[in-house]
Amino acid sequence: MDKVVDLIKQGKIREIFETAFFIGQWLYGFAAICLYELLNPFVELAFGRQYLFERSVVMILCLNFFINGTRKAVLTFRDSMGLFWFDRYKALAEAALNLVLSILLVRQYQTLGVFIGTFLSTILTSVWVEPFVLYRRRLHLPVHRFYLRYLLYAVCVGAVWIVTDLVCGLAEGSPLTVLLIRLPLCVVLPNLLFFMAYGRTKEWKRVLERLRRIEWVRLHPVSYTHLRAHETVLDL
Repeated sequence: MDKVVDLIKQGKIREIFETAFFIGQWLYGFAAICLYELLNPFVELAFGRQYLFERSVVMILCLNFFINGTRKAVLTFRDSMGLFWFDRYKALAEAALNLVLSILLVRQYQTLGVFIGTFLSTILTSVWVEPFVLYRRRLHLPVHRFYLRYLLYAVCVGAVWIVTDLVCGLAEGSPLTVLLIRLPLCVVLPNLLFFMAYGRTKEWKRVLERLRRIEWVRLHPVSYTHLRAHETVLDL
C-alpha cells in the first residue's frame, strides 16, 4: 500500500513540475519576444538613436533571459527538495567556462562575445545538469524525456519568434509609431501562435483546469473550505 501511495505522490509531483515548466517556457518565451521587438524602439524614443543596441546584442540578451527563465521551474523543485547538494560543483564549472569563453570571444566580438560566453556556459552546465539531478534523485525518470520536451518547446518558441519578428518588421515610421504598432502585435500574435501550438496538449488542459478551479474558489470560498475539510477527514 505504501508503494502505491508513493507512486501516486511521485506522479503528482511530476505532473505539477511539467505544468510549471510549461507555464514558464510560455511566459518567458512571450516576454523574450516582446523584449526583442520593443527594446530598441523604446530606447530610441526615450534616449535617442545613439544609445541603441545592435540587434545581435539584443538577441543574445533575450536568449539568456529566456534560458534563465525556463530554469526557474527546475530550480524551484530542486531547492524545495533539498537537491542542491548534488550539483554543488556546477556553479564553479559554469563560472570557469563563462570566464574562459568570454575572454576568448570578446577579442573578436567585443561586448557581444561576453554575452555569448554567458549563454554558452549556461547551456553547457546548468541547462542539462539541474534537470539531470532532479530526474535522477527525485523523480526517478529518464531525463531524456525532459531534454526532448525542452527541445520541442525551444523550437516552438523559435518559430513563434521568427514569425513575430517578420510581422513586426513591417512596421515603419517614427520610433513612437513603430512602438505603438509593435506593442499590440507582440501582445496578441505570440500568444495566439502558442495557443495554436499547445491548445490540445495535456499541459494546457491542466492549466485550464487549474484556472477554472481558482475561479470556482474565488466565487465559492465557503464551499471550498468545507470541501478541503472533508478531504482532510477522509485522509485521516
